[in-house]
Amino acid sequence: MFHFAKGYYVYVGSAFGPGGIRARLGRHLSDNKTQRWHIDFLRAHTEPVKYVIAPEKRLEHVWANELAQRNAASMPVTGFGSSDCRCTSHLFFSAELDDLLLTP
Repeated sequence: MFHFAKGYYVYVGSAFGPGGIRARLGRHLSDNKTQRWHIDFLRAHTEPVKYVIAPEKRLEHVWANELAQRNAASMPVTGFGSSDCRCTSHLFFSAELDDLLLTP
């Protein structure tokens, strides 16, 4: 169990599986689903504000590294969304949305 502070969170991931980005975003944005992945459990208590798509590019590790280097961003849960890679986390937090914005 984790306590999540009030503020903004960014989750970085890829969508190269069946159905691609349409299927992945559809799942993440849906409220009616079986909770299976880390993000599913957090999404049950949050409201999406914005998403960024970088089609046909594998950038989740680049973005995770960039966010990890920012002083304004923190990693509230080690290993969140990154159990299949070497990143410390794919979830980042800041009290200010602008501190978390990324561009493809």
